[in-house]
Amino acid sequence: MHHLLTYRTQYKCHTLLKHPLVEVWLTYKWESYTKWIAYTLLFLRVVSVAIFSSFVLEIYCYWLSSSSITTSTLTTFILMTLALSSSLSTELPSVQPVSAEVLAVVGQEEKLSCEVTGHPSATLTWARPDQGLKPDTPLDPRIQVLDEDLVLFGVKETDGGSYQCTTHTSPHLHLTVH
Repeated sequence: MHHLLTYRTQYKCHTLLKHPLVEVWLTYKWESYTKWIAYTLLFLRVVSVAIFSSFVLEIYCYWLSSSSITTSTLTTFILMTLALSSSLSTELPSVQPVSAEVLAVVGQEEKLSCEVTGHPSATLTWARPDQGLKPDTPLDPRIQVLDEDLVLFGVKETDGGSYQCTTHTSPHLHLTVH
């Protein structure tokens, strides 16, 4: 199974052969692939992409330029190295509750939080699995997601139970109401 991880950056392609300066947007994936991008009469082909433990992305590319369709093409190989942030990781996102057990008081406000780690960053969704509610089920208007935290305004006894914050994994936390 391949886990795709994309990183978008802008860089300038030029060679000593007096090719005009070309600015190209590419999306890199953490797997081998081939992609063509046209820019006027220049074509940039990414031949291979390799990721190393030092988080350096090596791009082998060449230009195909010709004055007409029938003429032969001139191929120039070039090696470009882009340093990626060392904070990038190939670890898929995972999520953990900040606290597995939360005590709330009836009538008070309570905030439930989960911490997401890994890359790329992920958006949290919330559910109540003990009540069969899925992440896309509308919640009581007193319960809102604010900055990815689940905030319960005016906690009721019926709010007690399991809450689930999810990305790719599904850890649980439990709210006990006194």
